[in-house]
Amino acid sequence: EELGMQGVLKPALIVKVLFNGESFDVPVVYSPELSIFAQSQMENGDNFPFLLFLKELEPRFVSGLQVSYQPGVLLIWVGSFMILFGMTLAFYTNHKKIFALIDGNTLKIAVWSHKFKDEFQNEVLKYLNGR
Repeated sequence: EELGMQGVLKPALIVKVLFNGESFDVPVVYSPELSIFAQSQMENGDNFPFLLFLKELEPRFVSGLQVSYQPGVLLIWVGSFMILFGMTLAFYTNHKKIFALIDGNTLKIAVWSHKFKDEFQNEVLKYLNGR
């Protein structure tokens, strides 16, 4: 208790009390003597006429489980899988295009590829040359 009187010990808890329209942060300590000292040091302590202290404290060890229902979760999951599917298509597929134009007796061919442009051009040339 000597350490508490010297201000070394911190309050066990601080309770916010609303009294006569005014808010008080009241320290609550394990002994009445320390509570008197702690409450005498608080701001606006003269306007708070009560003395709070811990009579008994029994710690309880609990665990909790929170269950909630959110109706939009299915939509979120569908959107997430659509994004994953689109990214898979974008990164793991090769986009290729072949353009053909007939100009009189001439066939003009152009090729375009998103990736591996030279390999795709060589592949088309081998196919056109019959190899």
